[in-house]
Amino acid sequence: MSRVRWLIAGLITVVCALGVFAQDIVPVGQPTDPNFAITFPPPVYVLNGTVDIRGSANLPNMGSYFIEFRPLVLTAVGLPTPTPNPNSEAPWFPATLPQTSALQNGVLGRWNTLTAPDGLYEMRLTINMANGQQQYFPVRPLRIDNTTFVQNQPATQIPVQSRPTLAPTPTSPTGGSTSGAPRVTAVMNANVREGDSTAYNRIGTLLNGQSADIIGISPNAGHWYYIRLSNGQQGFIAPSTVSTEGSTSGLPSINPPPLPTAIPTAIPTRILATAIPTALPTSAATGANAAIQSVTVDPVQPVCNQSTLITVKVINNGTGVSPAFSIGVTDRRSADGSTTASTKGAVPSLNPGASFTSEMYLTVTTFYSEAHTLTIALDSGNQVTETNEGDNVTTYGYNLAQGAC
Repeated sequence: MSRVRWLIAGLITVVCALGVFAQDIVPVGQPTDPNFAITFPPPVYVLNGTVDIRGSANLPNMGSYFIEFRPLVLTAVGLPTPTPNPNSEAPWFPATLPQTSALQNGVLGRWNTLTAPDGLYEMRLTINMANGQQQYFPVRPLRIDNTTFVQNQPATQIPVQSRPTLAPTPTSPTGGSTSGAPRVTAVMNANVREGDSTAYNRIGTLLNGQSADIIGISPNAGHWYYIRLSNGQQGFIAPSTVSTEGSTSGLPSINPPPLPTAIPTAIPTRILATAIPTALPTSAATGANAAIQSVTVDPVQPVCNQSTLITVKVINNGTGVSPAFSIGVTDRRSADGSTTASTKGAVPSLNPGASFTSEMYLTVTTFYSEAHTLTIALDSGNQVTETNEGDNVTTYGYNLAQGAC
């Protein structure tokens, strides 16, 4: 009952907040097209933990779809001169990975709200059309409130200083856990690593549709799951690559090991950009400058109807702090320049000299055995006033393998 009371309190908070802000911020998200909508969560809803985003993405000539979110910035009423809503140009951040299969009245994706601070947000379903255009279905306002529910429940995480040796969990002949342990199921071919980031060595793979027991959760940002594979190996897997089954509230907190001094790669990758100096010449203008430091594509020859991991390392080699901004990746058929697929990533605010690595997945389903070009572009929304706008775009050419297409 306490959880219900807190949920009601959170809903009242959202409604009251709307009453003191500008009238142009109104609940949005009532479905009008049964083939293109978010049906859950509805507007004025409180979210916590991992949330199933339900709805439909079933439009003709649809290429892919994904869920995005961003903080909802409201303008207070009573000002002598109303100010424009600053949220109109704020960057969107991906909540789910792109999907290519049409969906009717199902789970569009799972959003781990623990990766975002508590507060007001808006969400949208974005569909990439085959002609390169995008269509949007927004839902606002929504409130993330993980603090209330965490603080009013018994503490269940067990802090540890190193990875424990855990006894194997018996499994049933069909592969399910007989102990009732929570499990993950891969929604794509996913890497299992020694630690909770892509900087760690890969120790195994959980293929699309395969499952594994969850035996812990990383306490660091991202909260990667610590899992046990069928061969007994244990490692970390990104929550964005799996779906979960069962409660994870009672799992121990598993700290990753120190980063290795050298990180070999199991799959050859092609470096697109050379290292960029971490400081501008003294004669350069003062200010931030976001630049692409390197891009890798895994596999180096993308395969038709299979996910390709695109890793972009970004550096602020200016003298000022850069605000958060987005990364856009577009795949085009080289013969005519037509867009076949696209995706987005996000980069947080970076101090001078700081870098950030963003991972994005892209699936191309047309024009196999032909030449394609990937275009990777930083700051497409011009959120960063830069000293050099000429180092924000790079391209990658390849021939799309046929695979199972």
